[in-house]
Amino acid sequence: NPQLGLTEEDILGKTDYDFLPQEEAETIVEAKKKVMKSGKPMHFETSLISLSGEAEFFTGTFMPIFDAQNQTNGLIGYFRNITESKKAEEKIYLQASLIEQVDSAIITIDFDNKILSWNDHAETLYQWKKDEAIGKDIIELLGAEELKEETLKNFEDLNRDGHWEGEYSVKRKDGSRLPVHIVNTYLKDKNGEKIGFIGVSNDITERKQASEALAESEEKFSKIFERSPMAIFLLDPISRNFIDMNNAFKTLFGYAEEELIGQNIDEFNMIVDHEKDIELQKRLEEYGKVDSSIINYRKKDGTIGWAIGSGELLNISGQQLIMSILIDITDQKEAEDAIRFQANLLKAVEQSVIVTNPDGEIIYWNPFAEKTYGWASEEAVGQNIVDVTVPRLSKEQAADIMETLNAGNSWSGEFEVQHRDGTIFPSFVSDTPVCNDKREISAVISVSTDISERKQTETELENYRNDLEKKVEQRTKEVQTKMEERQKLFDLMVGREVRMAELKKVIKKLRTQIEDAGLTPMANDPLLSD
Repeated sequence: NPQLGLTEEDILGKTDYDFLPQEEAETIVEAKKKVMKSGKPMHFETSLISLSGEAEFFTGTFMPIFDAQNQTNGLIGYFRNITESKKAEEKIYLQASLIEQVDSAIITIDFDNKILSWNDHAETLYQWKKDEAIGKDIIELLGAEELKEETLKNFEDLNRDGHWEGEYSVKRKDGSRLPVHIVNTYLKDKNGEKIGFIGVSNDITERKQASEALAESEEKFSKIFERSPMAIFLLDPISRNFIDMNNAFKTLFGYAEEELIGQNIDEFNMIVDHEKDIELQKRLEEYGKVDSSIINYRKKDGTIGWAIGSGELLNISGQQLIMSILIDITDQKEAEDAIRFQANLLKAVEQSVIVTNPDGEIIYWNPFAEKTYGWASEEAVGQNIVDVTVPRLSKEQAADIMETLNAGNSWSGEFEVQHRDGTIFPSFVSDTPVCNDKREISAVISVSTDISERKQTETELENYRNDLEKKVEQRTKEVQTKMEERQKLFDLMVGREVRMAELKKVIKKLRTQIEDAGLTPMANDPLLSD
């Protein structure tokens, strides 16, 4: 293959391992094996290293060759070099990504000066939103009235030459003026036809105010310096005074440029660990550079963050400067801390937390699960949860629960589980399926609590309640018997009083008859007394 710098003599009679690097050879050999085994063509994409040491990208096809018995006895390989198309795709993707991410205003216009596109940084720089700018005349939108003649002259030059570069004072939405550096060139379609102009502009306010000592170096790396999302700053290595810093640095630390330029960095206490700061300074002095050191930094408002810092001594126009780069990793550290905190919570919680894959294989087993079930984490992980925790009599119910979970539904309730020593005990279990981005179940989280004591308490309460009911029933019967006896006595007494009243009436009548007969009642006759 000439594209790889190989001749027929290099290939014929050789194995793939004889003329290809190990990794590339394994890719090719694996593809061949699949075709020979399946008898079906195979298409794939791979990268191969040419003899010049450069990576070449290919699409490959292996076609099986069949003998008279229709058995695969060989194959034919076709390769097409797609290196250029791959590079073109990567370039297009990179360009599209850069347009929105770059810290430059990128604007395209047609030949009538109508705005066709307006990137995010153009919104930041000129204060007009995309929907406000697109379709407007760029001269009317950004041109200052007092610079109308200069503006028109610049556009005449652009239309004549197809290129214009220079500094210009742009009118922003709020009426303020902003000095920018603009580069305008032809905008072409995919066929190479000119359809307008593309302009790249940058705020040069800071550059105008920068130290003259950095003028030459500013021209060389200002675009990288200003556009970088990483915080970059320059120091005088002797005085340790700020010489310059990019927007990302000012945004990260919350300082305005005039607060920093010419000031000693140590006065701001930006590095939380003073000893670490001194160590980094010594390493920089000794080796001339410091690579990827994690530091704890402090913002103007006192907020603490984390960053990966690198520094290097540079010689610019005969002047030695320290250039330091910080990559903010605060969000990443906080996410890691949150994950670590959650992991510690799972370890500390006094409930058994078990995580399985969809097949029931245990992938996490917290310390309380070790205590509850008697299995150490390293013993439980990798086993099926049914084999480890479910007694024989509960396996049918366990299968029903798994069916519910596989349908994407949660399940909770009481369930009998088994300790490692064979002891069966009641547990309250809550199972929740976890789905991935494709809504496929990727794991099941099971939280369980031993409710043996609660069940025992419930049993004791039930027995107490039953005993109490019996005593109440017995006492009720006793009271009812007493009430019946009292009722009888009452009825008896009431009857006696009625009879006595009737008797008294009879006695009174007899007494009257005795007196009427001229007889005298006996003085002590009880029948004649009232």
